[in-house]
Amino acid sequence: SYNYSNIMMYFLLFHHLVKFFHNRRYIYYRFLLERYLYSFSYPKHKLIFDYHYMYKNKKHLFLIDNTIKSEKEVLGKLFS
Repeated sequence: SYNYSNIMMYFLLFHHLVKFFHNRRYIYYRFLLERYLYSFSYPKHKLIFDYHYMYKNKKHLFLIDNTIKSEKEVLGKLFS
């Protein structure tokens, strides 16, 4: 018992999901660029090995070649 409104609702949901999955890489790079350009202060720190594992609401320290680097250093290399 599908009526027109249910079909339209499913179509719009599917459309937004496809659009989101198409743009998710750009959304993530926008997140990285904002972290590089603006200075945020977060109380929690997280030690990670690659910028692909960054989280929201945490400040990250990177362990690269047995040295600890800040977000600005790692993202500066990515965006330069």
